[in-house]
Amino acid sequence: MAASTKKAPLDKLNDFYGAVNKTELELIEKEVLATTQSKLDWKYVQESLLGRNKGNEKYTNSIAISNSNNIGKEDPSLVLSPLKVSFASATLVGAAVYALFREPLVALLVLFFVFTLANRNPLDEENAIGAFFRIIGRFVLQVLYRTIPKLQSIARAIIADENHVEQQIIMLEDTIYQLQNENESLRRIIARRNKIDDMLTQYTVDELKAMARKANLPVSGTKDQILTRLVENGSL
Repeated sequence: MAASTKKAPLDKLNDFYGAVNKTELELIEKEVLATTQSKLDWKYVQESLLGRNKGNEKYTNSIAISNSNNIGKEDPSLVLSPLKVSFASATLVGAAVYALFREPLVALLVLFFVFTLANRNPLDEENAIGAFFRIIGRFVLQVLYRTIPKLQSIARAIIADENHVEQQIIMLEDTIYQLQNENESLRRIIARRNKIDDMLTQYTVDELKAMARKANLPVSGTKDQILTRLVENGSL
């Protein structure tokens, strides 16, 4: 009978933790690579501006060692991939060229040229042009990543303010409707009062009482009160 190849629970647990550790190691590797490349670019540009030669392997290793002490301290959202950095730099420079010269073909050529230079390995470069473009790309992306949350907050505030304005408009419309109803009621009351005043001299108290008895209304009170009852009842 063939032996069972089913893994024990302990083996499955080890496989799981092995996969997790591999993922963490990949993230750490990307963070160290991105941070090291960023510092190399800054150093390379500084050395070029000062007229010095490109940093040697000893310098590169010293940066890598210093970065290992900062693992986990960087903002994960700002650990930028080389492709993103290159594309951001190329897009900015290409857009600037198009804004200046209004030549789409020239702008595309510049975009491709900048992307190619910025996407090169810093250790294989002979000048600081690629490093300069990568610094621009990182700056653009960092500004963008830090600005997006603020823009989202502003958008949420605008939407909330619009909702508040809509609620205020609805409340104002309700108030106007209530005032219109109240004004209509007041107009009816004034019209009835004017009618009563005009009819006071047309009838005597006895005539009004006779009409009130016929309409099954109270006959007590003054002439004005009896007449008011008759008008409200629709008998006059």
